[in-house]
Amino acid sequence: MEQHMTVHIPKHIYFFNLKSVLDQAIRIIQAMIDISSMNGYLVATLGLISILQMIIQARWFDSPPFLTLPHVDEIVLPQFKRFLSLHLPELISIVDSKGFAFLTRHLDNMLDVKQIRDIYQTINGLPLINLKVTIKRADDESRAVDVDLDLPDTSIKARHYIELEADTDYLINFMVSRPPRPEAKPRKHVFAPKYAKAKDENWIFIIGDSNTRELIALKRSGFIGNKPMTISLIIRTPTQYGRFIYSLYLLSDALIGLDQQYDLGIDIVSKSGP
Repeated sequence: MEQHMTVHIPKHIYFFNLKSVLDQAIRIIQAMIDISSMNGYLVATLGLISILQMIIQARWFDSPPFLTLPHVDEIVLPQFKRFLSLHLPELISIVDSKGFAFLTRHLDNMLDVKQIRDIYQTINGLPLINLKVTIKRADDESRAVDVDLDLPDTSIKARHYIELEADTDYLINFMVSRPPRPEAKPRKHVFAPKYAKAKDENWIFIIGDSNTRELIALKRSGFIGNKPMTISLIIRTPTQYGRFIYSLYLLSDALIGLDQQYDLGIDIVSKSGP
């Protein structure tokens, strides 16, 4: 595994052993995610998903996400941080709006046109996912209510809360889709050149309580296309009254730097009826 992540050894020396190790490691980690989530271990589950991403991309979790792009190494990396963006989703949005010429202008002193074109095409294939969340009682046939989500660093005064009844099942809907992008070409296989075989795009939806470190609900999904799709998870609200903050996660099982995390503020009140 150290060879896969860091040490550059001629591929023919360890290729077949490495492929076998990675295949087994992926299966083991996926099984560990199942066990961890069933037991409600939020931190452990998030850590295992991070390991999954690292194995697929052959990068450590604290490596700059731009290093997963073709031809980007420690020499080229400062150009991204200085002129282009600090985060991968921002870079995708910038390239979408400013195009190939923008990349060329900042990289042509370090890379040739073909290399820049490779980077451009890879960025166009990366998923940029829109997320909207609605909620309703699980036994209610009426329309779900839109939810205002907060970023984890939102100040206390600026946070939003939605009233929910205590000790009641609620359906939380993650409504996701790819936004229209000028030259984007969605791919069902993720960009993972150092992984030994094609890897399908998959996503993991999680609801957790960061304060108690409890994982409340988890569901997996495959490829997210341009057509909106809904992933529904059921939660049971706390029995005690008061305000709580749940964390909502949209995580890739293979890509580093594209995960999304939001806070859902809930205000638990007494039941309105029997």
